[in-house]
Amino acid sequence: MANKGGLYLRLKIDYEQIAVFNCHLAAGMKSKSYMKRQENLLALATFMDSQNDLSLSFIIGDMNFRTALSCDEAEQLLAKYIQTQERNESLAQLQKLLDSDELLEYMKYSKGTVLEKFIEAPICFMPSYKWNVGSNTYNFDSGKRPPSW
Repeated sequence: MANKGGLYLRLKIDYEQIAVFNCHLAAGMKSKSYMKRQENLLALATFMDSQNDLSLSFIIGDMNFRTALSCDEAEQLLAKYIQTQERNESLAQLQKLLDSDELLEYMKYSKGTVLEKFIEAPICFMPSYKWNVGSNTYNFDSGKRPPSW
């Protein structure tokens, strides 16, 4: 995983075996970084799947998957989301962001791999990266990376 890392925790609670893998995958917007994230995530999931006695397994952490939008496109969608008072219209703006989420896209095309067994809960909140400290606005100043969950 290059300069990133992870922590594997295995718990036995009564008769249940639970595993949690907390990881920090490679950052970057280049396709090579995206492919490395995909490769690492698949390796983690494959390892966890090989632990045959698990009742539940979780992969959590900073996976560094982003929206595949430019910063400008993401900023426009987030501005519409914030300004919209009607919940259904607001969720429609959020869905446009989710439709370009790299992790959700990768999971969609992971049929036939161990990742097919993993499930992500529905996302119904704004991306959490990258807020300006102490404000209600995103940091688009750098123009380097679009928001992510």
